[in-house]
Amino acid sequence: MTVLDFYLVRHGQSFGQTGPQRPPDCETGLLEDDWRLTPLGQRQAALLGESLSQTPFDMVFCSPLERARATAQAVAERQPRPVPLVVMPDLTEFGDYGPESIEEFHARARRVAGEIRGQSPTGSRILVVAHGGLNNALLGVLLGVREDSFRFAQDNTGVTRVTFHGEDTPEWERVRLCFMNDLRHLTPELRTETIDRNMKELRMTPERMKEIHRQLIDALNHHSSENIEQIFHDNYTVHEGYNNANGTERCYPVSPGMLKESMRKGIPGLPDKRLTVKMQIAEGDMVFSYCIAAATHSGPWLGVPATGKRLTYENLYISRFENDKIAEHWVVLDAFGMLRQMEAL
Repeated sequence: MTVLDFYLVRHGQSFGQTGPQRPPDCETGLLEDDWRLTPLGQRQAALLGESLSQTPFDMVFCSPLERARATAQAVAERQPRPVPLVVMPDLTEFGDYGPESIEEFHARARRVAGEIRGQSPTGSRILVVAHGGLNNALLGVLLGVREDSFRFAQDNTGVTRVTFHGEDTPEWERVRLCFMNDLRHLTPELRTETIDRNMKELRMTPERMKEIHRQLIDALNHHSSENIEQIFHDNYTVHEGYNNANGTERCYPVSPGMLKESMRKGIPGLPDKRLTVKMQIAEGDMVFSYCIAAATHSGPWLGVPATGKRLTYENLYISRFENDKIAEHWVVLDAFGMLRQMEAL
């Protein structure tokens, strides 16, 4: 016996996905970043509503954000009979809900999953329309998957179906993932455009860029060159700053072979240097990692012979990303503070 037939959908494309600048004719909803659907997103939602018009739902749940509400409404309007549309604040996307940690976000996903199941009559078919991040967390709860071990594909208006079955069904079959991220309702060209846009968005999310930056810093700490190809772009450029009298920046390309050799050797004057990330900021295609470095001055550095002193100083790593890899890199360090600790000033 099917206890619950659960359909999950991500909203249509919104203006928030098309770039950092809001088009002049784009109005938001109640929140500044409550982006409305683009013309493409409206087409996606209309085709979704048409494809589900012969799949009668008993209830439709949605996030309060405009992009999700409009998508849910497009489905509800094409239903063969009137269907209740329930707006649930706990379905709001991570980052739009208000200040919360990732642990609190996953706890919210568990809470709203329980509330939805509690409000759904036995044997009913329901639709939930929300967001990429929230849907991922919700699917983890529904399928019993560990929260930090997955990322489900959730393209705009992609449809996922999970069914729950009663005790007359073998225990291992009581939760079934029937299909995921189904985009068959979109025309072939629209389907390709949707996937391409969202794959680009997935690659360049701020959290993804921060994660790669942490991988870089971990590689620097361990003098490891194993994953260089996964971290650095083929056309990688280093910027060494304005350390000259004429005020021009020194920058130069670095080949993969040079990178590997440099990572293995580390810094000759500071061979045991270790970085601790204290803060990260991602904006556009840039990531800034503020670190505290600790090292033993055991060789010439900044023109000062080895002193054997233990140095602690601020280090800022800045990177520009291109196609999911670091294409340009800047390093800023507290040279004045280092020289003071070496008693060279």
